[in-house]
Amino acid sequence: GLARNQYLRAPKLLSPRWWEMDDDTVWSETVGEDGALPIYFERQSAALSEEAETRLRHAADAIQRKFGTVSLQVSSHAGDGEDDEDNRRLEVERTQAVKGSLIGLFPGLDDRHFDLRAGGQAARALTEPDRGVVTVQVVKAILPGEHGFHFFPGYYRHLFDTMRRTPILDSQGEETGRTVYDNLTVAPQQSYAVEFPPSKTIDETQDYAQIAMRIHRFLVTCPARRAAELEDVSWWQYLQGWNPLTGMPLYVYAPAFSQNVKFSGRVLAAFDAEWGDAHTNGDTYVQLQLNAWTAKKTFDGILNGGETDAWFDPWRRYLESRGVEFVSARLESFELEDSCLRAMVVPDGGMDAIADDEADYYVSATDVVNAEKVTTKLPTVGVPGSLRGYTTIVAPCPPWVPGAAEPWRQETIVRNPVEQPGLRDWDRLQTLAGVQYFFANDFKLVGGYMYFTDADWALSSINPQQFWTHRPTLEKDGYVSVMSVDVGDWRTPTTTPVLLGRPAWKCSEKEIAREVWRQVTTSLLRRTPDLILPQPVWYNVDKNIVFGDSPAGAPKANHTPYQVPIVGDWKRRPVGDPWDPTPALPNHLHGSLPDLPAGVWQARHGGYLVHWDKLVFAGTYMRTFTRMTTMESANESARNAVNAIIDHLIAARYGAKIRERITPPSSAAAAGGDLNSNFTRDFPRPSPLGDYCRIWNPEENELPSAQPGRDLDAERFARGLPHLWDALGIELPLSAASYQRAILNGWWPPPLDPAAAARAVARLPSTDALFASLAKIRQILVQDADGRE
Repeated sequence: GLARNQYLRAPKLLSPRWWEMDDDTVWSETVGEDGALPIYFERQSAALSEEAETRLRHAADAIQRKFGTVSLQVSSHAGDGEDDEDNRRLEVERTQAVKGSLIGLFPGLDDRHFDLRAGGQAARALTEPDRGVVTVQVVKAILPGEHGFHFFPGYYRHLFDTMRRTPILDSQGEETGRTVYDNLTVAPQQSYAVEFPPSKTIDETQDYAQIAMRIHRFLVTCPARRAAELEDVSWWQYLQGWNPLTGMPLYVYAPAFSQNVKFSGRVLAAFDAEWGDAHTNGDTYVQLQLNAWTAKKTFDGILNGGETDAWFDPWRRYLESRGVEFVSARLESFELEDSCLRAMVVPDGGMDAIADDEADYYVSATDVVNAEKVTTKLPTVGVPGSLRGYTTIVAPCPPWVPGAAEPWRQETIVRNPVEQPGLRDWDRLQTLAGVQYFFANDFKLVGGYMYFTDADWALSSINPQQFWTHRPTLEKDGYVSVMSVDVGDWRTPTTTPVLLGRPAWKCSEKEIAREVWRQVTTSLLRRTPDLILPQPVWYNVDKNIVFGDSPAGAPKANHTPYQVPIVGDWKRRPVGDPWDPTPALPNHLHGSLPDLPAGVWQARHGGYLVHWDKLVFAGTYMRTFTRMTTMESANESARNAVNAIIDHLIAARYGAKIRERITPPSSAAAAGGDLNSNFTRDFPRPSPLGDYCRIWNPEENELPSAQPGRDLDAERFARGLPHLWDALGIELPLSAASYQRAILNGWWPPPLDPAAAARAVARLPSTDALFASLAKIRQILVQDADGRE
């Protein structure tokens, strides 16, 4: 999703004389004018003296009380070695000694907080002939640059399950009885910065009735029909509906209402109602509304601290306690040599790639851009074949779009996806990033999430510090509050004349920060003219957005482009459908499907693919039941990858022995038995190696009261019949009212010319015909309730 585990190095707001904590600070007078604290070493020694350790202890205490977590520059210079090579050795060892001492004295400091400089100028000026020196200087305060909306919707079943299974360990490495899930807290409020009229008019009531009708229709549509009919239709097209009698949409919405509906998706998750497919948008909308529609035990939440403190650090500590080793290196590529797959990696600090070929399995869990990049040397089969050109090629405009035949829309673009994301509306890779604003005073806009639906760049925000257990303070942390703003639209020009109508992608870092803040305040002032907001003391634009070298340089790269659902694009996702081990018997005993190419294996029941007996892919770009690019779909995809490994391991090592003891499903069915009869949807079937990872399909967890309608539609779809609503014309009365309103207000769907409009009006059913249709519907429903055909 949009979660960014980053740290911002911000200029110090407080006095640069950071060491002056009080009059009793014993070593403040010995600090240089540039704020560098010298630590002296005996001749040709890299060991800290007792005096040096005392000075460092005072320094660590002063820094913690004054700033909290900081960035430290540790500079050394040696002139007391036997020769230049010995001096270089002493400089490196002395900086490491000082760094190690400070890490031991200062909880929370680690490698990322140090800038080590052997031979640094700050130390050179303080060097003495008979002893070496290392200087310690606070460069900048470290602020949490964790971008994102920090939003954990209540339907995140996979992620919540993992968080419940991640214990929080104490200082001794023992489980405390609490889990990461316990760090979630309720965000009680969601607000919208938009100017609403004082009361709903008849026009608004009509719009809400129309959209409610389409949502209800979606709820009573079976998953099979959604997959067959709604993946090549945009969400906006679905909300309009289609009337085959007139050859027009079922509904016409008020222009302002249309604009809000189309824009709201961008604010929420970079969705585009006009380009996003109806299946993905509809599924996500339904899941987001479940807490409001039903009395569920889950809640929409936010962490009670920064993601690193409340989630990632406990997760890593737990995995390391279980023997997991984290290795910092760069994956260069996967290569296949003599049917043997190996990963080529470049260790930190290294220049050349080395082969890592000792793994039993590889799980490639990178983002989609790097997934394509590291598989270019592999044969074009399975997922590597699906990824070829997936991020580096932008296809021509889909034919159903008005004006699709224009030459520029028919271009096939070969691009660098990092440097050129979002080239077209139908580009599956767009930019979704944000800006953080830090304040020197306590500030929260609302008690939860804020949506700026009338902002040019589709903004949403939250002040997360209000939910944190440990609140930041100016003296310790360098800030008191933070406002995280997501920018959902980087391609729409701003309306401010100052930027000459440029989109965010054409603005400098400073211009983006200023313009986002201007849009926030302008949106709020439209509703509350006398509102006065505090001003941020600094800002942080997502560091994955790389700007040009000049101060006015616009973005030149986005290292984390965001994949959005596009109409018709689901079928182009890498092969391998998700598989739910709950409702059906896993049949992994008969090898892969017969039409798979050489080197690709898949369990008989389906699921993710295993390549060359050891490579599995996971990521938000893979096919999941969640469908949307979120941490929930990432978690689900990882579970599907693990399940594929379990199936492959069973088939490779134990398949023959298990086949002798288990009756094939076909034989059991013929005998009238059900091998899955002892298990229900709520109890997933285990494998011979233990439990599969649990998978939840959101479409199997929707509104219970709509289930009978879904079941009926499933029967009709299996028989090749249309949806019952379409067969009975249930929406025609509301559709007729919609067009009557549109005519009275002078609205009309743009594609129709006057002659076509006249013919369409002539075909609209009369009032008498509509009442006759309603009477027929009532009669059918009464007959159905009485149990008759």
